[in-house]
Amino acid sequence: MTGRRRDWLEAAAMLAAIVLVALILNRFSGFPGQLQPNVDVSRAKQAALALLVPAIAEELVFRGPLLRPRLRSLPVAALLLATYLAWHPLAAWLFRPAMVPLFTDPAFLALTATLGLSATLSTWRSGTLLPAITLHWLTVAAWILGWGGPEG
Repeated sequence: MTGRRRDWLEAAAMLAAIVLVALILNRFSGFPGQLQPNVDVSRAKQAALALLVPAIAEELVFRGPLLRPRLRSLPVAALLLATYLAWHPLAAWLFRPAMVPLFTDPAFLALTATLGLSATLSTWRSGTLLPAITLHWLTVAAWILGWGGPEG
């Protein structure tokens, strides 16, 4: 099996793990909300924009350094993952105070940690950000489009 094909199969398996964690969190905490088909233009635009922020922007910042051989180490990966997790409540507090309760919710942070770990592993193994960006975008877009994620 070629490396690229393996990378995408691993990313698909990681996406399945993220979905499983989301379903478990939903079962025990109600997060991230009941599955509801509420696709409208504003949500569709929001999901499309999620490719830029957070998917591409956060992957460049929090996983991009792992592409530099000099920085590629377990301590750096762990530090970047912890920073990624801490960034979410901080970003809400700085830019969208109404989102602080959501972005500090333990279930949200558990799902964020699962996504962050998956993206970190994907970047580490593939040597590229593309699978991680795809994982990040699909997770956020599915949440916005299907699980009634944050409004505009």
